[in-house]
Amino acid sequence: MEIAPTTLEGVDQRVTELDTTVRQRTEEDRPYHCHTALALDKEAVYARIAWTSSEERSAAIETHVRTLEAQTLEAKDPEPQDGPAEAGSSC
Repeated sequence: MEIAPTTLEGVDQRVTELDTTVRQRTEEDRPYHCHTALALDKEAVYARIAWTSSEERSAAIETHVRTLEAQTLEAKDPEPQDGPAEAGSSC
């Protein structure tokens, strides 16, 4: 079992070793961090595209439904047209 250093020099040495270890691991992990960041960026782009497509589809469906509603209302209650001319009048 290793006994932790208690002198200032010993603590200094352990801090330096820890710093070196952390820097080495950071350098080793850098490609993975870069890959993860790129994957997250792609995911954000795809989500944005999906959202935009969804919004466009919703607008198109809403327009279609309103058109169908208007056609249905016209079929049920057509606007009065000019009726036939009176029998006694001529133009």
